[in-house]
Amino acid sequence: MDGKLYGRGSSDCKSPCAVILHVMEILKNLKINCSVSAHLVPDEEKGGVYGTGLIASEMKHGRIRRPDYIIVGEKSNLKMRIAERGSFEFSIRFKGQASHSARLLHSNAIAKAAKGVLVLQKKIDKYHEWVGYSIRNVTSIHASSPSGIPAECVITVRHGLNIDETADTVVSEVTEELDEAGKDDPYWFWELEAKKDDQGNFIYRPPNYTSPNSKLVKAFFHAIPLVMGKKPELFDDYAGCTDGRFYRYAGIQTVGFGAIGGNHHAPNEFVDVNSLVTLAKVYLATILTLAEI
Repeated sequence: MDGKLYGRGSSDCKSPCAVILHVMEILKNLKINCSVSAHLVPDEEKGGVYGTGLIASEMKHGRIRRPDYIIVGEKSNLKMRIAERGSFEFSIRFKGQASHSARLLHSNAIAKAAKGVLVLQKKIDKYHEWVGYSIRNVTSIHASSPSGIPAECVITVRHGLNIDETADTVVSEVTEELDEAGKDDPYWFWELEAKKDDQGNFIYRPPNYTSPNSKLVKAFFHAIPLVMGKKPELFDDYAGCTDGRFYRYAGIQTVGFGAIGGNHHAPNEFVDVNSLVTLAKVYLATILTLAEI
């Protein structure tokens, strides 16, 4: 319909898998000076621990051959994803005073949390040309007191880290924002909670990138004009993490390059069929370029 293929997973991420298999079939009949393999895993949406995470671990221990380059097929609208935001999830526990709901209190924890949500849920004006803007979203809120006002209300926050951000810089900024919001409120009490390792460091996914001067990026910059007839563009739109981070964390050059699509994780998900043809051609041109380097 209208040159688009509709269906759950059509863009994220079944069609790229089909393109990869098609490219592998073509490469099987070509004599090239390199080896190419495909990694198709089942749990990227759940964190990738038992898919790409396991593969990365096996590579680290020498049980699986370590590749020189990785291409990720996740949707990028035929633009290059040379970087990805990191991810840091934390909770804010707002404290109030437990009471019967018939009383009017100035220390209602839910009201405090609501104020905190309005402070934290906003556009962050931090931009990097490789990845776009930082992202922060409040993802849950919870309080419970069946017959009265709860003493605590907890919100969960997910922050998409930009290239130069860390968990510590985010905590520092959130602390400053919440302290400012409650400076005139004598009943303003909150605390930040996040997972830490044995050394007391925050556990999070750091932002990651592949240098624009790397061989893989240069190969794409050579291949894209040949196929698409235009200068390559970097993807700087809003998007989540991919399994590409596992490879970048291992020091492997990684680029995301996917088809044009939309409505991911929602009704009427689609992929542009013509962009799948372009995707296959760019993959082939990139691989052939790398084989000659």
